[in-house]
Amino acid sequence: MKTVKIALLGFGTVSQGTFNLLQDNVDLITNRSGVTIEISKIFVRNPDKYTNITLPRTAQYVTNIDDVLNDESIAIVVELMGGTTFAKDCVEAALKHGKSVVTANKDLLAEAGPYLFDLAYKNHVDLRFEASVLGGIPIIRTLYDSLGGNRITELVGIMNGTTNFILSKMTDEGLVTDGGRVLMVVTLKDDLQTAFDHTYKELEKIQCKDLFHRNDIGKKDM
Repeated sequence: MKTVKIALLGFGTVSQGTFNLLQDNVDLITNRSGVTIEISKIFVRNPDKYTNITLPRTAQYVTNIDDVLNDESIAIVVELMGGTTFAKDCVEAALKHGKSVVTANKDLLAEAGPYLFDLAYKNHVDLRFEASVLGGIPIIRTLYDSLGGNRITELVGIMNGTTNFILSKMTDEGLVTDGGRVLMVVTLKDDLQTAFDHTYKELEKIQCKDLFHRNDIGKKDM
């Protein structure tokens, strides 16, 4: 049975959820794919924050990204830190080191996607981003594999969990007319905070006035 070693970058809400899914479903994943996924390293800034989490014997925390990049046994890097500066540096370096990358980082792909995809192609590795689109709904693979013979010109829908949460709350509380025109927006700030408290939103807080900024729409609603 083939074993594929991976590294997690960051260990926040999304990364811990990924960690738990991989641990809880290890047998299912192996039986279906014929591959055993082994978490080898978890890059964090302060390992002391995670003393309550029991790691498998194969995994360890590291605080130096080079410990991941220079480990030739690691085939896949899973970037779950967020942001567009250090995260970009890590993804770029991983691709150059011949490691495939999986990311849930909308902002990074919005700003540097074409460059990183080209870099992955040149280094004969993959850059997978299903988790960054539509809350992880498997639409990207469907578009590539199942709908490859179709000419798709437009996708319409609610594109992220925060938007979905706020619109659902507005609808449930009667804040929207039948035609969709917003009757009240005074609760938007509170609803955004509620979404943040329930981890529907990314870790970085944004100002309500920025919700409708064109750049924010491009990044947050990818």
